Amino acid sequence: MRGGIEYFNPQTLAIKSQSERTIYATEIPVYRSPYAPVHHALIDFLIEQGWVTPQVNTSDCWELVYHWNEAWKDGYGPWYDVLYRDHDELLQWSLDHPDCAKVYWTEGFRLLRSPDPHEITLGRALFGYYRVIMDVTEMNDLMAVIDQIKAGHEGQVDSNRRP
Repeated sequence: MRGGIEYFNPQTLAIKSQSERTIYATEIPVYRSPYAPVHHALIDFLIEQGWVTPQVNTSDCWELVYHWNEAWKDGYGPWYDVLYRDHDELLQWSLDHPDCAKVYWTEGFRLLRSPDPHEITLGRALFGYYRVIMDVTEMNDLMAVIDQIKAGHEGQVDSNRRP
C-alpha cells in the first residue's frame, strides 16, 4: 500500500518527506524512500516577513506532520493543520492581521523552540487560536494567559520530554 511520512523542524524550519510502501493491509514497510526536503509557501512567507528565522539546529528535533498510508486512516500530527489543512486561512489571517500575526508567529515559535516541554505544549496550543484573535489587544491578552500558565509550571520536571 502507498503512503508517506513528513516531519517539520521548528528550529531550522526545514520540512522533510518520505514515501513508503507497506505490505497490503498491514503497517509493515517494505520500502521507504530517502527523505527529501519540502518547500512550503507559509514558511517562506514567515521568513520573508521577518517573524520567524531559521536557527542552527541544537537538537535533532523533528515533529510529525503526517504519517498516512492507504492501509489505515489518520496519522496526522499537530503541524498538519498549520501547514496543510489551515494553510490558506492562516496565510490570509496573517495578511489581514499583520500586528497580531507578528506576535502570534514570533511567540509561537519562541515557545516551540524552548527546552521546556510545557512551553512546547503551549506553543502548539497557541497555533489553534488564530481564528478568534482579531486585534493586538486580544493577542496580548492570550499571551498573558500563556505567561500565567508557564509561571504555574516553572520548576516542574516532565519525564515526557521530546527528543
